[in-house]
Amino acid sequence: MFTYRIRAFKSLYSELMVLSTQKRVLSQYVTPITSIVTATDDTHAKGVFPEFSPAKGDKVDNLVNTTLDTPRSTTLADLVKYSSDLQRLIALGVSLRDVESKEGAAELVANIKYYPQVDEVVTLLRAVGVERIGDVISRCPFLLAEGAESLRLKLMYLSSRRFSRTQITRLVTTQPCWLLEGLTEVDAKLAAVKQIFQLSNGELRDVVSRSPKVALLDTLLLQRFKVILNAAYDLEPLQIKALVIGCPSATRIGERNLRQRMDYLTETMHLSKEQILAWPSILRCRQRIVKERHSVLSHLNLHEYDSSKPGYVSLQRLVSGTDENFCKDVAKIPLNLYYDYIKTF
Repeated sequence: MFTYRIRAFKSLYSELMVLSTQKRVLSQYVTPITSIVTATDDTHAKGVFPEFSPAKGDKVDNLVNTTLDTPRSTTLADLVKYSSDLQRLIALGVSLRDVESKEGAAELVANIKYYPQVDEVVTLLRAVGVERIGDVISRCPFLLAEGAESLRLKLMYLSSRRFSRTQITRLVTTQPCWLLEGLTEVDAKLAAVKQIFQLSNGELRDVVSRSPKVALLDTLLLQRFKVILNAAYDLEPLQIKALVIGCPSATRIGERNLRQRMDYLTETMHLSKEQILAWPSILRCRQRIVKERHSVLSHLNLHEYDSSKPGYVSLQRLVSGTDENFCKDVAKIPLNLYYDYIKTF
């Protein structure tokens, strides 16, 4: 074992000596790096790496000033001081915080030019009657990237479908990202909504202008909505149509929530289909409020939802207003008693 270690040591020593010899030989052919950097007679190097002299001209000063004037920033607010384009957007009422909450929007807004890009979009929106343009851009800053010409074509499409100026204004104001959809897709979805709920052209325009997201939903979801109401709650097609016209946003309720709400209205509150259709917006109300207030009225034996009987309480009156108004005008009890009762839930 000892003999083996001696042989290994001799072998390693021999290799080190060879490497040392090679290093001395190579050093004869290697020019020190400092001599290359400081050489003044190498014309090729001067051509590839032009001579740099801070004393000549003001390029360095400009570079330093640019770096200082446009700092590295993490938010749009950091750039406002240095960007007249962002300042103009703020003057319009655009919320930079809302813009930053949307992925990719901050970079878009930071690099866009007010003239002509933003100005053309603003002019177009004003032409169709949009007043709170800053709010529209805050909710959908990607309209600025879409471009005025593309937006103009989509607005002209709505006009060709007989949407009124008021309806177009409402649509753009409430759901501006609707204008990001392709015309082919929009046309197909409008046709689907019309067919599924058996709407006339006028009814379709009314439904979409009041709840633009209806035309953005997956067609399968709309069909499922109709099937559930028909199969599980025995609503006829014309009754479902009336529900959609009365509360277009009800179509956006998920299947689970729709079943829970309809079960509570029909099984716990014992409402008929006609009573629900009289004010279908009850489906969009917060379930906590519906349950708490109905429970209070039931405890007080005031839960009368039949309009033909004394003590009638409409569904709208049940869920509207503050708790104080409900206690004073409907339940006729002190507010603290109401709160004490719902704590038992």
